[in-house]
Amino acid sequence: MSGKELWQKYIEIPEGHRSIFDFLRVISCIGIIGLHVTGDRTDTLGLFFEACFRVALPMFFLLSGVLILTSKKELKIGAFYLNRFEKIGIPMIIYGFYYSCWINQGHPILELPTAQSAAAFVGLMPSAISWNLAGPQYFHTWFLYEIVGLYLVMPFLKKGLNAMSDGYLKALAVVILVMMCCTDYLTAFGQGFWISNYFAFWIIYPIFGYILMQEFCRRHYRGIAIAGAVFFIGAFLAKVLFPSFTGRISNYYDLAPHMILTVCGAFALVMLLEKPLTFFRWWNVLMKRLARYTFGIYLIHGYIISWWSVHQGTSNGTVYGTLRSVAGVFLLSLLFTLVFDNLITFPLEKLFHFLTHRKKRQKEE
Repeated sequence: MSGKELWQKYIEIPEGHRSIFDFLRVISCIGIIGLHVTGDRTDTLGLFFEACFRVALPMFFLLSGVLILTSKKELKIGAFYLNRFEKIGIPMIIYGFYYSCWINQGHPILELPTAQSAAAFVGLMPSAISWNLAGPQYFHTWFLYEIVGLYLVMPFLKKGLNAMSDGYLKALAVVILVMMCCTDYLTAFGQGFWISNYFAFWIIYPIFGYILMQEFCRRHYRGIAIAGAVFFIGAFLAKVLFPSFTGRISNYYDLAPHMILTVCGAFALVMLLEKPLTFFRWWNVLMKRLARYTFGIYLIHGYIISWWSVHQGTSNGTVYGTLRSVAGVFLLSLLFTLVFDNLITFPLEKLFHFLTHRKKRQKEE
């Protein structure tokens, strides 16, 4: 293959590929870094950054619903699980070992392994299996366990949602929001809610991602975007003006109804801007290439933030300091991921794909 052909393959955008979802994934990845960089600030600027950045994590879950639950392809359970393990499970294992056997043992990220440290790494691997099964090995890796649980139920969720009429989908959205009002808001008034709420988890966002892609929602993206902006402003002002009251609301910036509607509004706004945001081909190619590395960036950014705070300082009391830290952590995480994933993660994913699809190739031949 010539250099020109390689370049054409590199910049190729498959037919039917919607670059706006690449844009959303990259922006959400940057937003999550911003959230972890700003930390638990209580000043007005910090609270504003928090309100903006908090949209990022739910957007990742919502995108899973958009891309998987609305796919026209039939989800064969076995093939779906193999595909998800290839894309999610292998990086989860690799980075799990990296954190538990290397970073958590006191090794800095840039330290080259010696024969002694490599032997210690291998010796810890049996114990690391148990550690990683028991729970996250770094503060941000809880996301992995959550997304794995969601993927396990995605094929069944897709079947159920596809079978629902528009009326049932609207009713489902209302039921979820009402239940979350009871679960989250009553706590602010000292009232518990003992009725089981089976929606009180991150599965809410994939469901709303599916609903937002239906025609009856697409016709009203403008109204949804406006409502989302109103809830965003209201949540931010309430956090500034009534901190003690908002502090008693459960899941204020995760699963509370105002947050669900804010995220839906942000998604609707981006979809309304799809044409101008994806007008330039070079931009779409850049977003597509960056989107490929967002999972790795997410997985390593937690440690990069720790490194950055030690070597560069937090200096997040200003807009410049915050944006500088976010940009620095993102670029360093991207640099690490470009090397680490291309040398280790992607080759192992390709090997797994080759082994699991060997019988299919033989049958086709």
